[in-house]
Amino acid sequence: MGQIDPYLTTLINKNMLYHVLQPIYALKSNNIIGYEALLRSKTNDTPVTLFKRAKQTDQLTVLDIYSFSNAIRHFSMMGQFCKPLILFINIYPSTLLSTLFKQALDELLDDPLLFLNPEQVVFEINENEDIHNFSETKKIISVLKKKGFLVASDDTGTRGGSLQRIIELDVDYVKLDRYFSTDLAQSVNKQKVISLLFHFFNDEKRIILEGIETAKDLEVAKSIGIELGQGFLLGRPTEQT
Repeated sequence: MGQIDPYLTTLINKNMLYHVLQPIYALKSNNIIGYEALLRSKTNDTPVTLFKRAKQTDQLTVLDIYSFSNAIRHFSMMGQFCKPLILFINIYPSTLLSTLFKQALDELLDDPLLFLNPEQVVFEINENEDIHNFSETKKIISVLKKKGFLVASDDTGTRGGSLQRIIELDVDYVKLDRYFSTDLAQSVNKQKVISLLFHFFNDEKRIILEGIETAKDLEVAKSIGIELGQGFLLGRPTEQT
């Protein structure tokens, strides 16, 4: 067991953590269909650093629950649940299995001031943590989907178990890692892989290509048939929307 990190506790208790929202676009219409909530710190600690410290000190679940709860409240304060927009939130597999997660989610659902519509929330299953219990994870996801929530695989393609997650967890969205969009226009192999995934999943799952940064890569993605995209070319993360 790791020792509790007072630094992280202070960041949470002093409201030193906040979220920015990066738009996700429908590529054909160029309309925003939703936003991904990204954790930020007023101390300029990166999310990678924060979650690494949290994992080392057995505070991963606490930080993760604070993050997704704060993201939903921020989205609500912006009035976004009153619009036809979707909020994408990262969540660790281990957090899903925690009773604290259920308690936090129930509190959010019971808060009448949030106007929370589960069908407008997508939980992105974080790729940076292995799933040790697929059976229990599938049960939790099934419960979430019965409530109306949606599920996505995050950074798909960066780890060997990505396809297993997509198939076993029955995700609604497949978010392809920025690796695939980088120099996509110059890489025939990447184009082939994306095209293969698009045709394999398109009937049941929506594909989002992350990390689009050049007009050429965007045009190639559109020519392959990719309908949804995210990246600096389309829109940078901001606190206001």
